[in-house]
Amino acid sequence: MLSFNIIILIIKFQLTHQKNMINFSLKAFSFFTFLIGQFGQNIVQYDNFEWYYIQSNHFDIYYYNEGKSNAEYVAFESEEAYKNISKYLDWDLTNRYSIIVYNSHNDFQQTNVVDSYMYEGIGGVTELYKTRVVIPFDGSHKEFKHVIHHELVHMFINDYMYGGSLQNLITKQISYFIPLWMNEGLAEYLSGDWNTGSDMWIRDIVINYGQLPQFNQLNGYLAYRGGQSVWRFITKKWGEEAIAEIFFQIKKKKSVEAGVFEALGMKLSEINQQWHDYLKKTYFPEITNKQKISEFSRRLTNHKKMGNSYNIAPAISPDGSKIAIYSNKNGSMALYIISAETGEFIEKIIQGERNAEYEELHILKPGISWAPDGKNLVFSAKSGKSDAIFIYNLESKKTEKFRLGLEGIFRPTWSPLGHEIAFIGNDGNKSDIYIFDIKTKKIINITNDWFSDDHVSWSPNGLDVFFISDRVDYLTQKYPTSIKSHYIEQMDIYSISRKSGKISRITDTNWNESYPVMTLDENLAFISDKTGINNIYILNKNLEKPQAITNVLTGIKQLNWNSDFTQLTFAGFEESGYDIYLFINPLDYLKNNISPNILEWVNEDNYNEFRLSKNRKRNIDLSNEFRNYVFERGRKTTLIKQEEIELPDSIRFNDDGNYIEKKYLTRFSLDLAQGYASYNSLYTPKAMASFLWSDILGDHKIYLGTQMQITSLKNSDYYLYYRFLPYKIDYNFLFYHTAINFLDNNFRNTFIDLNGDGQRNSDEPLYYQSYLRQLMINGVGSYPISRFQRFDISARFSYVSKVSLWEIGQTDYGITVEERSDEIFGSSLSTFIPSISIVWDNTLYDYIFPNRGSRFNLTIKSSPKIGDNGISFQSLIFDYRKYHPLKNGISLGGRVYSGYSTGNNAQLFKMGGVPWVLSSYGSSYYAHSDSLNYNLESVYFSEYVMPLRGAQINQKYGYGTFLLNLEVRLPLLIYYFPAIKYLGQISAVGFSDFGFTWNNQLPKWSEEFWYENNPEGFVWTYGIGPRFIFLGMPWQLDYAWHINPFKKEKSKRSWFLSIGLDF
Repeated sequence: MLSFNIIILIIKFQLTHQKNMINFSLKAFSFFTFLIGQFGQNIVQYDNFEWYYIQSNHFDIYYYNEGKSNAEYVAFESEEAYKNISKYLDWDLTNRYSIIVYNSHNDFQQTNVVDSYMYEGIGGVTELYKTRVVIPFDGSHKEFKHVIHHELVHMFINDYMYGGSLQNLITKQISYFIPLWMNEGLAEYLSGDWNTGSDMWIRDIVINYGQLPQFNQLNGYLAYRGGQSVWRFITKKWGEEAIAEIFFQIKKKKSVEAGVFEALGMKLSEINQQWHDYLKKTYFPEITNKQKISEFSRRLTNHKKMGNSYNIAPAISPDGSKIAIYSNKNGSMALYIISAETGEFIEKIIQGERNAEYEELHILKPGISWAPDGKNLVFSAKSGKSDAIFIYNLESKKTEKFRLGLEGIFRPTWSPLGHEIAFIGNDGNKSDIYIFDIKTKKIINITNDWFSDDHVSWSPNGLDVFFISDRVDYLTQKYPTSIKSHYIEQMDIYSISRKSGKISRITDTNWNESYPVMTLDENLAFISDKTGINNIYILNKNLEKPQAITNVLTGIKQLNWNSDFTQLTFAGFEESGYDIYLFINPLDYLKNNISPNILEWVNEDNYNEFRLSKNRKRNIDLSNEFRNYVFERGRKTTLIKQEEIELPDSIRFNDDGNYIEKKYLTRFSLDLAQGYASYNSLYTPKAMASFLWSDILGDHKIYLGTQMQITSLKNSDYYLYYRFLPYKIDYNFLFYHTAINFLDNNFRNTFIDLNGDGQRNSDEPLYYQSYLRQLMINGVGSYPISRFQRFDISARFSYVSKVSLWEIGQTDYGITVEERSDEIFGSSLSTFIPSISIVWDNTLYDYIFPNRGSRFNLTIKSSPKIGDNGISFQSLIFDYRKYHPLKNGISLGGRVYSGYSTGNNAQLFKMGGVPWVLSSYGSSYYAHSDSLNYNLESVYFSEYVMPLRGAQINQKYGYGTFLLNLEVRLPLLIYYFPAIKYLGQISAVGFSDFGFTWNNQLPKWSEEFWYENNPEGFVWTYGIGPRFIFLGMPWQLDYAWHINPFKKEKSKRSWFLSIGLDF
């Protein structure tokens, strides 16, 4: 909604200064493009979900199909999380909130609650419009529980700090925002204990980086791990009651910095330094008695040199010469073959994340495996609607795809016998081990229980399958009736006989084992976090207990033996990234009797006693005294009554004690409302307002915006936009009315000569100003083929008119005017324009730029003439864009745009410029303005071709056009300088734009077609400019020069300041 208001303000600003009605057409086009995008990736509704909900004590939990068991588990864990978080924050929720549960991550990616795609690494999301939590079940109850607790921390923070909604945040004029590290870090801290993964990340930073991060540098994944470490330090030093005190003081002081200082008596910068000292004291002593991974194994990839972060899931070929891996060395994850000797990248097998066939490669649960004969590879991927198993033939380069009817397919591994593939499957309620028979194309579930199973591998003889599980001693089909009472935090190693189905427990420890792989002589290699670090251990019949063969500083995962069991490949973590390593003769290390020391945190009591000073007791008492009071300007302080939120059992449960299942019915609630009104005795009273409504699931969204003259609806701007999203085809409907006043220079000093004497008398109307009005109804149906491709079919009806106001007299309060629509001075136009577009977009972004991938839009549209005031044309428009990363954040962008129009009223393509706010051209906004008449056809139904920086808008125009844009995009580090810290991360572009227009034939490469006053011909510019964020909007400042091959002198520099993003 902010974007609409910004656009209107820009329109008003420019029309006031330019007095040119054509600017309005350009800005109206920008607004329409904002609502219905030309590009963008799709959220595809592959399934038609039938939704239900149950109600816990504090939450409404939504689910569908077979998801009731997941919803009941969420109801249980959410109430457990409520008690825990409420205690630490000293806060109870002030509203009932909704939790929306999906049965898999693939289904989660169909959600309409948020408008962005849910990538594989997103385990859940909490939005601020209604503070809804959206989470998927992805096979692991441990991870499911963690995500529930994590997202509910965000829910509490939204409720406590922001009033539980974006509307409250705006209404209450809340100006502080909880930093990402503080928000995500607390969510991690309160959703689980300090763990091996978090410790690995922080230890790596301390040991392998010269400079420790400042709080404001804890972004991305470090916001989670680093933020968790900061809260761990704070609670160790000040006690866990510091959490509640910090948030209470932040809200009271309306400042994060002031609140932390009041709570802890230190500035954030001082706490930051003490955290650094704490990390050094904790981790520096560990350097002397542990090894870097490269000290005992050969490093085959180097993520630092390649500029990536993931080289994972190694699978060594049967002959030991090659290794298949996943790597994002080119930005997106792909499957590669590398040399086992040198690590050289030999071949890219498939490219993931850039097409619908291999949409995601499951890097969080990866698996690649070779066929015993070395001729085929198996892997799994999200492929459109669902996961699939793929078998790639290395000789024919062809792939077979097998959809198996499961919600998720992970970690496939080929049997040594050659005809079966084992994998982890998620059926929407549990993860089990499945066997896929390659000959019969059938699958068998060989565990079939609700325990979480993972990390599957075969015994060398193909008779047993090894895996990890949280099943403890439940080895038969007799297991607890409810997972609520089952301990799910720890995984041991098990095996299951392929023949008898008997399950055997291999390890029985208090720590986590993972990635079991066995040799021919029954040496079982696996990873254990016994000491707080993931190291490799060996277990065999000659050993009384597992023996460590590594003692690393950071961590190891994903083990894989070669065929003669003399080499072990794995993924190792160092310097914030994963690489592939080859461990030669690892069994020889058994004789070294390696015994890694156990880290202190492993044996820590995770519960910290509250450590209060006399002064802090008073603060805590103050916090408790005002627990759950609402403080608002101009309103009496009120207490939130919990009985108004909590529901009695009779509403939640039936007579059997089970949750009452209720069918979801669409209901709307207000997400956002903004507005203001003004009155002035000399001008018309005005008002601006914007509203947003949606339903709980986000399937229906209604936007209403107005900028009104209160006394004149026909001279006001307003729009109504409705999105219908529950099914595969998305429907968008827009009703739009605009009115803009301007002074038409063609009619300046014109009067209506009623007396016929050629002289104006006081009673004869004198031209005052004109109005342009447009009424538009637009409908768009978007049919997505995949996340990356769709068809857009639209139909647009427009009625536009131009009317004039005439001065007919004067009073003590000003002039009196009347509206006239005489044919001489006014006109109208009606059009109906159907169109069809093919859209492709697989781009990936880096900050505010796309930096890899491509996108194109091919549009055909036509306007059949409607009545005497209609127009007739047919147009074809093609827009292609390509992006390529170079190094260190530098990337290239290129764009080709071309269009051609025919018909009795063929469209003009007006090429040149950018929609600037300020410019060196001053008031000269539009080129060739003196030669234009203000006909509605030209104003409303021309195509504006941009950017062509350094030129004015409409520098060239014609019925055909071609535009080429080239950019090099550079990240700058200027944000380190305090003087411009409010501009965020500043980037820069160097650009060159070249374009031309024509009418009957292409322009000749001659000097006359380079003249500025020739509407046809060529324009070529180049320049540089910074890009930055200011007032929450993206700004561009371009400095440009013209190139004219027929002139030797350098052109005068021009500059343009505009709002928007580069192509």
